[in-house]
Amino acid sequence: MNRKPGAAGDDKVLGNGDHRLHAAAEPLFLRSLENMEKTLEPDHPSVAAVLKNTADLYAKMEKTEQARALADHAAKIDAMKR
Repeated sequence: MNRKPGAAGDDKVLGNGDHRLHAAAEPLFLRSLENMEKTLEPDHPSVAAVLKNTADLYAKMEKTEQARALADHAAKIDAMKR
């Protein structure tokens, strides 16, 4: 099967397989989070979405404590908006 690198389901790109890509993505996620927090209110749902995405990234990088902290923060924002 001819698949492009990075195609959906490619574990080496989207899964836990390539920690180099995750490490390269980390500063981009953090910059995005910083910009969202500056541009929007800190409890904005879009900030929560970026927090969740960054938590997912950290989980893939096996940075469990950081992942949990960001996921908890996102959950608090989600709870406030209900």
